[in-house]
Amino acid sequence: MKRLTFIGRLVTRNYKSDFIHPCSELNDECFTQATLDAIPGVVRGIPEAGIPPLDPLYLDKNITMALPGNVKMTFHNGKLLGLSTCVPSKVSSRREQRTFVFDIQCNFTIKGHYSIVGRILLFNLNTDGNAKIKICANILGVLNSNSQLVAQEFGGPILDYAIDYAMNVTQKFFDAYTYDQISHVPLTDDFFEED
Repeated sequence: MKRLTFIGRLVTRNYKSDFIHPCSELNDECFTQATLDAIPGVVRGIPEAGIPPLDPLYLDKNITMALPGNVKMTFHNGKLLGLSTCVPSKVSSRREQRTFVFDIQCNFTIKGHYSIVGRILLFNLNTDGNAKIKICANILGVLNSNSQLVAQEFGGPILDYAIDYAMNVTQKFFDAYTYDQISHVPLTDDFFEED
């Protein structure tokens, strides 16, 4: 599971969304529930805030992976499905550091066209086709160690891309909504003190 740390900024824009449920207390339970409530709306997209729909997430670049044996695999025109399946197990505020920590579990399917080029032993590889890779905790738990390595090698760079993209969208979210829209806990002077 990857741990995401995000630094949000306070802004002056004032968008309205019915899926934003502000917390009145600084506790993980409220942050977790508020995130759970917000995920479907954010995944659908918020055009007025510049947030596009996220499920499916279309990969706007080719992703190349080096595999064992001097083999390279490239995904072309890929898409990641499953951001709408994400469920936060815990969302914590590190208020003194102005960060949130998200522990989120998702089931992803990666689809796209692939090409493989390389050489294994005496055989040259030069092939392509359609790919569909499912990545979820349950599947990874029952796969043998070789299959886990393959899933990590194939899925890792694509998931890294998706996480970077999601973090950019999260920044847009915090840019679009004021602190008062996402929290009913007053900010004290110590929050604004420089480190």
